[in-house]
Formats: sequence, structure tokens, C-alpha cells
Amino acid sequence: MRVLLVAALLCSTWSPLALAEDEPTTYICKTDQTTGFSYKNGVWKPQNEWKQSTFVLQYMGGMPEKSYWVLTRLGFPLALADCDDSYLDSSKKKRVRGPLISCTGISEMEMNTTTRAFIYSNIQNFVDDFDQENTTPTLSTGKCSPF
Repeated sequence: MRVLLVAALLCSTWSPLALAEDEPTTYICKTDQTTGFSYKNGVWKPQNEWKQSTFVLQYMGGMPEKSYWVLTRLGFPLALADCDDSYLDSSKKKRVRGPLISCTGISEMEMNTTTRAFIYSNIQNFVDDFDQENTTPTLSTGKCSPF
């Protein structure tokens, strides 16, 4: 019975209605520029030739003070990062929703919902499973559009 009560309470406070009616629930984000490094023959070299990447930022639900998102690469089901749009407002001493959606996980991304500009970093395998010959840390910038 206690489990049902907790579940009912969570369902009543966790609502996909945390976003305003006119706010997008999905963004398609395309890179404009990417730079990075590759390790060849014992030397790190800048690498600036990259294919354009497309990411999907999907709203998953939330509460009035915080909403949750997930970041994936278009065509791949694996989540690259979990995201939220809240920050600690020291004057109110609580978390509030802001204009940035911040993502952390295998990759990291910050997207400004006002300008829709984003910055994306991929350091997968660089820190946790360093394999120099197959590691190419990258940094990308681009724009997102509501979908």
C-alpha cells in the first residue's frame, strides 16, 4: 500500500506539463563547425575535417522547477547524455528553470533555448578508456531547431 501511495504522489507531481504549451518538446541540432585531435604515429595532430553531425534533444518530463531531457545522435538509439534545464538560484535558495539545457554523460552539451546555439564535446574513451589510436576528442558548435 505504501508503494502505491508513493507512486501516486510521484505521478501527481511529475508531469509532462512542466513545459509551457508553446515550448518545443524536441530539438534537432546540427553542427556548423567541429574541431578535434587525432593521434597518429605517436603524435597528436589537429583534425578539422568532420562530417556534419545531427543530434536530437528530446523532452522526457519534469516539474515546474526542472525538466528532464535526453540527448541522442540522429539514427542511433543510445543516449549520449541526460539533460536538465535548472540551476540553483541563490537568492531563492532553490532550483529554478533557466534558458540553458545542460547535458552530461558519454558526451556533454549546452544549448541556449533563447538563441538555440549549442556547444557539444565528445571525450568518450579519452579519459576513461584511453586508446590513443582510436581516440578523437572533439568540440562542436551549431544551432538547434524545434521539431
